[in-house]
Amino acid sequence: MNAEGHVAFDSLLAQGSNKNKIIHADHKALVPKLDRMTKEALAKPDDEEVKKTIAETQAALERVVQNKLSAANPATLPSQPGGPQYIKYTPTQQGPAYASGAGQRIIKMQDMPIDPLEPPKFRHTKVPRGPGSPPVPVMHSPPRPVTALDQANWKIPPCISNWKNAKGYTIPLDKRLASDGRGLQQTQVNDKFAGFSEALFMAEAKAREAITMRAAVQKELLMKEKAKKEAELRELAMKARLERGGGIASRVDPSYAPPAAAPMAGMPPSSLPGPPPLPSRPRVAAVSDSEDEEAAEEGEVPGGGAAGLPPPPPRGFQGEHPAGGREEVRETAAEREERRKRDEIREDRRRERERERRLESKEAHGSKKSKLTRDRDRDISEKVALGMAKVNTGEVMYDQRLFNQDQGMSSGFGADDSYSLYDKALFADRSAVGGLHRPKPVDDDEDDRGGR
Repeated sequence: MNAEGHVAFDSLLAQGSNKNKIIHADHKALVPKLDRMTKEALAKPDDEEVKKTIAETQAALERVVQNKLSAANPATLPSQPGGPQYIKYTPTQQGPAYASGAGQRIIKMQDMPIDPLEPPKFRHTKVPRGPGSPPVPVMHSPPRPVTALDQANWKIPPCISNWKNAKGYTIPLDKRLASDGRGLQQTQVNDKFAGFSEALFMAEAKAREAITMRAAVQKELLMKEKAKKEAELRELAMKARLERGGGIASRVDPSYAPPAAAPMAGMPPSSLPGPPPLPSRPRVAAVSDSEDEEAAEEGEVPGGGAAGLPPPPPRGFQGEHPAGGREEVRETAAEREERRKRDEIREDRRRERERERRLESKEAHGSKKSKLTRDRDRDISEKVALGMAKVNTGEVMYDQRLFNQDQGMSSGFGADDSYSLYDKALFADRSAVGGLHRPKPVDDDEDDRGGR
C-alpha cells in the first residue's frame, strides 16, 4: 500500500539493485506536482539546518579519509578487542542433578586478539545477477484508423537487384524503376546543355567545311603535280621521237636548200611547187608501262637503247627522205637477236624478283613445311621418341664381354676374404661414347634468328 492507501503495484520494481533508486512508474511522474511549486517548497533552508547539514557532511568525509589513511599506514595496528564482559546465567532447570547443583553461573566473554599475519578466512561467493533495469515506459497516443494515404506512405518497394535474380522471376519494368527511387525526385535539365549541343554542332560543321576545303586544295595540288609530270614525260617522249626521226636527216647539211625551179612562161607564181615539206613526226610503236619500268631499272630508256645513247629506230619505222621520197627502215637480224636477248634477261629478272617476293611472304606468314623436310630436319631424340629410328632386329645381339670368362658361380665366384664384387669399372671402355649423338652447340646469332 502506498501513502494514499492504494495498492502499490510498482513495489515489484524496487527489488534488487533498484531498492535504493527513485523509480518513476506511473503517469504522475510525468506531470509536475503542484505542491512543489509553492513558496514553502521553494524556500531556502534556515541557518540551523544549514549548519547541521555541514557538520554531518564534514564528519562523514573525515571518517572516509581516516579509514583510507589508517589502511595505508603500516605502523597502524588493527583495533584490538575491548575488555572482558561478564554475564550472569541462570538455567531454567534447577536441581542437584543439573549444573552440579548451582543455581546461577557467571560467564566471562572476551574476544580473541586478532593475528595480523593470519590469512583471510572469508571466501568470494558469486552473487546472482540482480534484475535488470525496467524498460522505459513509452507513452502511446490514442489509436486512430489508418487511412489510404498512410498505407501508401508506408508502402516500401522490395529490393530489386540489377545484377542478381536467383529465383529467375520476371520483374516488371515499373517495379524495377520504382526500386531505385528515381521517381521520388524531379529531374531538372540545365538549359546550357542545349547551348553546348548547338556549339558542338556548329564546330563540327565548321570542321567538316575546313576538311572539305583542305581536301579540295590537296586534290587540286595533286592534279597540278600530275599534269606537270605528264607534261614532262610528254616532252621527253617528243624529244626522243624527234631525235629518233632526225637521225637520218642530221646527216644532211641543214644550210642546204634545194634550188628553186624557174617559173614557166604563162604560169602564175602561185601555181609553182613550194618547198619540200618538213620531216613528219614518225610513228612510234607504243611501249607498255611495265616494260618502261623494267627498262628504267636495267638502265635502258623506253625504246631499247642504253641510257645516254640514242635509241635505235623501231620496227616498221617510216620516215621521209630529205629529198622528198619516203624510206622504210627495217630491223636487222642482229638487232632482232639483241632485242630478244634483252627480253629474255628482263623475263629472268622478273621471275627472280617474283620468287624472292613469294619466299619473303612465306617467311613472314610462317609457311608449313613438307613432310620430307620435317623428317630430314628432325633431331635423333625426336626420331627415337616418334619411333622413326631404324632399329635392326634381324639377329639377337649379345654382350661379347660375357663370353670366354673363366670366373663365375661354377668356379667358386671368389674367395671368402676378398671383396671383388666390383672388380672392373662400369664404363672402362669409352670407345662407344664417341658414337653417341651429341647436339651441336647453337650460337647466339642462330638463337636470335630463330626467335625472330
